[in-house]
This record gives sequence, structure tokens and C-alpha cells, in this order.
Amino acid sequence: MDIIWKGDTSFKIMLSDDRVVFTDPKKPVLSDMILFSSFSREKQFEFGQKNSGFIISGPGEYEVKRIFVNCQFIDKHQDNLIYEILAEEMNLMFFGKTRALPKVESLDLLLHPDILLFPLGVPNLKPSEVRDFKKELDPKIFILYPSQEIKKDTLREVLDILDVEDIKPVSHFKIKPKILNGPERVVLIS
Repeated sequence: MDIIWKGDTSFKIMLSDDRVVFTDPKKPVLSDMILFSSFSREKQFEFGQKNSGFIISGPGEYEVKRIFVNCQFIDKHQDNLIYEILAEEMNLMFFGKTRALPKVESLDLLLHPDILLFPLGVPNLKPSEVRDFKKELDPKIFILYPSQEIKKDTLREVLDILDVEDIKPVSHFKIKPKILNGPERVVLIS
């Protein structure tokens, strides 16, 4: 599985057999599955006219080409979604735009992720809350990405509280199931 950041909350997730999942694309893309983290019927219709992939922009359980997706609202306003993607014996949880962290007990319908894609730059989110949330979900690979312009101080605070000393940002990250047997990793993708 290759995770390639395309800016903001947009990722191209390429599976080893060339199946592709896209999150929050900014323009029409060729993909087997397209996931939108903000609920929008208009966006679904617009992209449905120009894409060949299966589009998800609302809660539920889905299966397309042996890619399993569980999608839930993460806020009381019911306008932001969290995705759990099961493929290649790995469980990836994707947070797109979010105003606040959901309570862990509200994620009971989801599994604990092997890989957690989490946005940096959430307003009013303290670094200690990021650490506690990561600890509660306990992913083997915690991938941080900038969802908004973030200050270097904020990034450093989050990395410090996660006990990450030396990290180099990457534009994409390759994951094989065997890497999940190794030590926990924090990755900065940007």
C-alpha cells in the first residue's frame, strides 16, 4: 500500500494490485473508490458525472473490489466523516477535516486501526489531546499530515509530546503488512 499526499486532506492510496482509493480529490480522478470526508450530495453528483470510481460521501458500510469501508460521522453536526479502510490485511483510519476529536467511545463501531492518517492544524486541539487520542486508538503507524497552514511551533509541540525527536517529512509512504509487526512509527507526510 502506497499512501501519497496530494495536499490538504487529499490522498491517493494505491494498493499492490493497482486498485486505487482517493480521499477528498480536488478534481476528477481515475480511482476504484473516492471518499469525501465532508458530507455533500452536490460534490457526489459532480464527481459522479466525471469519474468511473465508486463514490462515498455518507455513513455506512461498503465493499468495492475487496476494499471494505466503514464510514461514520465524527461530530454532532453530522458534516464530517471518518473512514476505516480495510485492504491488504491492513486497517487504515482516515480523518479528513475535523473541528474536534471524537470521543473514543463514539468510535465503537470502528476497529482499532493499524494505520491512522490524522490531520495537524485542527483549531483548538492541544498536543496532549493528539497524544491521548493516539494512545487510545494505538495504531502501529501514526501518519500526521498538515490539513491547514500550521506553525512550526505547533508541529514541534505535537512531535515533542509524542516523543518524536528526528523526523523528516515525506511525500508518500509505502506500507507492507509485515511492517505492522515492527515497532510503532510516527510519520510526517507533507
